[in-house]
Amino acid sequence: MTARPLVLSADDHGLSDGSSRGILRAHDTGLNSSVPVLAVGPAAGRAVAGLRDRPVVAAGAQLAVVGEDRPLLTACEIPTLVGRHGAFRGGGRS
Repeated sequence: MTARPLVLSADDHGLSDGSSRGILRAHDTGLNSSVPVLAVGPAAGRAVAGLRDRPVVAAGAQLAVVGEDRPLLTACEIPTLVGRHGAFRGGGRS
């Protein structure tokens, strides 16, 4: 059998300060090797700042097109994806 590398990814970095601290702690101890950042998360800016001190982490973008988080663009900019209250359609608010 051929050995294969295992990549563990910690989703939702930026969802909250607490989850982001846990994700960074897991990275610092070698548990996860990939960190997708949830750009629409309330703590995204602080989460990205935490990655700057960790140049070896593989960071990427986590796309979110449904859910309770508000999109980065306004309803005028993406009217087919966002309802009148500014949330993604199908996220409980239209």
